[in-house]
Amino acid sequence: MASENPASLDEAVKAALSAEQLPGKRVLDFGCGDGETGIWMAIEGAEVYLLDFRHAVVGAALERAREAGVARRVRGIVAEGDRLDMFADSGFDLAFLRTMPSRPMLAEIARALKPGARLVLAASRPAVPEELSPWFGAVRILWPPRTGWLSRLTKLNKKPGGAVITARRAG
Repeated sequence: MASENPASLDEAVKAALSAEQLPGKRVLDFGCGDGETGIWMAIEGAEVYLLDFRHAVVGAALERAREAGVARRVRGIVAEGDRLDMFADSGFDLAFLRTMPSRPMLAEIARALKPGARLVLAASRPAVPEELSPWFGAVRILWPPRTGWLSRLTKLNKKPGGAVITARRAG
């Protein structure tokens, strides 16, 4: 488990995701990239759906899952646009995102999450409560730490993954 006061973005992401007791959870890794975070969650016991719009990215992430010995707990999905029709309503316990999605995509992600499920967002442009409020409550900035976070965030915006925000699915 990561420290209570994360020193880095990676520690903050792992702390936010670990807070959900991952074993047995059904997780959507939205925009999975290299799959590192999703594979880590599978190693921790989650059933993970790696989603990206690029076939090659999903294929490479699935290969990494095989190499890590967690292929049976990892699925790859290639999808574009603002629809996640392949997922049933309220099917996920947790969603991890690397960027703030469009409003229609955020609505689709919220639809796919169970009421009370957690959203963890690691992005250079942090969400504000108003952007998430139609679907999520209890929006919290986990990292950077609150003391002076806004001034540090301005500097971090130049790098991908400058803030970690968590929220709970309403309903």
